Amino acid sequence: MPLSAARRLIITGLSLFAVLALGYFSVFSLSLAKNGTICFCLPFFLLLFVLPALFVWTVWGRWAAVGMLSVAALINLLVLVVTQQKSFLAFFAYYAGFYFLFAWFERRNQNRLLLAESEGERNENEKNEQEVRFAKLSEDLDASFQKYSVYYSLREVAEEFATTLSLEHLARIVVKQLKSFISKAEACLLYLAEVDQMSLSLVHSETLKEGERIKSKTGDVFDLWVLKTRQPLHILDTKKDVRFDSRKMEDASIRSLIVAPLVDEGRVVGMCRAQSSYPNVFTTEDLRLLYALSVLASPAFANALLWQKTHELAIRDSLTGLFVHRYFKDRLKDEHRRALMSNVPLSLLMCDLDYFKKYNDSFGHTAGDMILVKVAQVLASESPEGSIVARYGGEEFAILMPRIAKPDAMQIAEKIRQRVESGEVEIRREMTKITVSIGVSTIPDDTMEREELLLKADQSLYAAKRGGRNRVASVGPGPGK
Repeated sequence: MPLSAARRLIITGLSLFAVLALGYFSVFSLSLAKNGTICFCLPFFLLLFVLPALFVWTVWGRWAAVGMLSVAALINLLVLVVTQQKSFLAFFAYYAGFYFLFAWFERRNQNRLLLAESEGERNENEKNEQEVRFAKLSEDLDASFQKYSVYYSLREVAEEFATTLSLEHLARIVVKQLKSFISKAEACLLYLAEVDQMSLSLVHSETLKEGERIKSKTGDVFDLWVLKTRQPLHILDTKKDVRFDSRKMEDASIRSLIVAPLVDEGRVVGMCRAQSSYPNVFTTEDLRLLYALSVLASPAFANALLWQKTHELAIRDSLTGLFVHRYFKDRLKDEHRRALMSNVPLSLLMCDLDYFKKYNDSFGHTAGDMILVKVAQVLASESPEGSIVARYGGEEFAILMPRIAKPDAMQIAEKIRQRVESGEVEIRREMTKITVSIGVSTIPDDTMEREELLLKADQSLYAAKRGGRNRVASVGPGPGK
């Protein structure tokens, strides 16, 4: 343990005082020896010189002690000269012996100190290595725990995916989870794919900035590349990636992105995408996580698409693609109740092809089917948004138009009649025309009852037939004819 400056001064002062005292007593004893009497204390004083030398050695080192031993040797030499007794020569050997003994002890202490320092350095190195090893182990444990947490979360996500068959709800869940897992993304998108047409349609998206719109509704060059190759894509910087021409991008602000396809039984059903306006945002681990989410979502989307297709087959006519009679009656109940509660109009058009049986008899049922499909296309295109267009039976069609007043319904019916009349159908290399008769009824103008709304529309249709066909009619309120 190192000594403080005050202790050094105290030990040095005491040592110097002891040397002076021993020198004085030695000289005094030597003066007695001149008278022929040798003081027995003189050898004792000469022996004690090694004590202050020892203390000075411990404080100031070897050379300070050599100085004090030299003083002792000079005094001993003076004693030897004065007394002429050879026995005092032994004190020179005594001082030299103490010097070498002190030097040996010092060397051994230095070796011990070196060993202790070496051991301390080795222990420190081992401690540092242990700390580094522990830190790495902690990082590995944290990474393993994080991966476990992610995979456990993915398991919960897979269970959540299996809880719904609604395509829209499933899309919202997938995008929400994608945003949760890859929080650094500024926008998360989900597309559905039409592989036969090599096209995409945006189903759902979420952006970091509220109200921000996604410019590409049908995907860009990156999405089409994934659709074609069925491989995930990682773009660090769109400006520097030589595989793609950045000039063809619809949104030039996108700098980095990751895309993973939704593949079910070798068929691409859609894709997930995360993007950012900054370069080098996404890592390989982010792409791996996105791909894992897409693998989990793929069968869920395939099931949802299959359910939607089955549902569409159940409620749509296989020939015309319009709603079937049963679905139309169900929707009529809902819209009738909504019209009464909201006090809004509800119009109904009943349409029947004129002389359709003649076409079937003359050209066959295949030609009749062609005419039905053509007329169904006109009805669907001319009907207002939100209308329910159905094949009511045979060559008869029905159009339910919520929130459409009677004057507007009459105009729409007339427009449909004109388009059907002006259109031509090629049958067996002959251009054939067809006409349609339409009956119109409206809530609240004609009735407030659901069944009577159907009856009024049917009566109006037959009125149009009796009036010469190819016309629009409405019998209005009352019992009708």
